[in-house]
Amino acid sequence: DSSQIKRTRMNSVAEEAPDHFHSMVLSLATEVGEIDAILAPGRASLRFADLPEVLEMVRRDLTRLGIGPTDRVALILPRGPETAVCSLAVAACAICAPLNPDYTEDEFRRYLAKLRSSSPAVTPCAASN
Repeated sequence: DSSQIKRTRMNSVAEEAPDHFHSMVLSLATEVGEIDAILAPGRASLRFADLPEVLEMVRRDLTRLGIGPTDRVALILPRGPETAVCSLAVAACAICAPLNPDYTEDEFRRYLAKLRSSSPAVTPCAASN
């Protein structure tokens, strides 16, 4: 049936996307490593050279939880540089779905139901910058 074919195709694309994204970050770390990747007022910046280590740390943690490239991970985190880093890290190894932390409880229920997240809880990222 056509929906099964679409689902299989989407899974194939989803399995490849994190590896491509991760490769791109590794390339940036090598080519422009000293350039700031994440900036925030009053905070130390995070350089492109520092991103691969953060991405690998999150990848290991998610893998340990059984989360892989075709799994959906909902992020409900406050706005800020840590959220940006966490979103990048999750996107490097799974399907990242950042949700607005200002949603109402009803909105969260609706979006999480539509998302069918693989992770029942928000995964905090230990991205330090």
